[in-house]
Amino acid sequence: RVHGSFNSKFNKTKLFSVFHLNIRSLKTNQLETTYFLDMLNKDFDVLTFSETFISDVDNLDFLKLEGYQGPFTGNHRTIGCKHCGGVTIFVKDGIEVQDRVDLKLTGIENIWLQLHVPRSWPMVVSCIYRPD
Repeated sequence: RVHGSFNSKFNKTKLFSVFHLNIRSLKTNQLETTYFLDMLNKDFDVLTFSETFISDVDNLDFLKLEGYQGPFTGNHRTIGCKHCGGVTIFVKDGIEVQDRVDLKLTGIENIWLQLHVPRSWPMVVSCIYRPD
């Protein structure tokens, strides 16, 4: 657990929250990422990851995170880039999700989701990554 003033300030707000990490392989770093998120002691509404290195043939069932829907992936192969990493979004359970493929950008890694958060206006979240 995180202690001190950081922890008390970090947990006071009930606002919509998003966490992003350039993970450099979701499969390899999933356990460490889960530990890190637990240590933050913050219940994020959306988790976004870049450079996930998820392939078309991967079984995504093992990438489930407790309390979250997904993974929703923007696969790197859709932009014709073999060395690119891909982007992924997880959304907290209880939030209605709609894939917004109509917003998809060409030539860059990206995924767009429309979220219907209870007692709020619909909002759009995205994870965008431009590989070198």
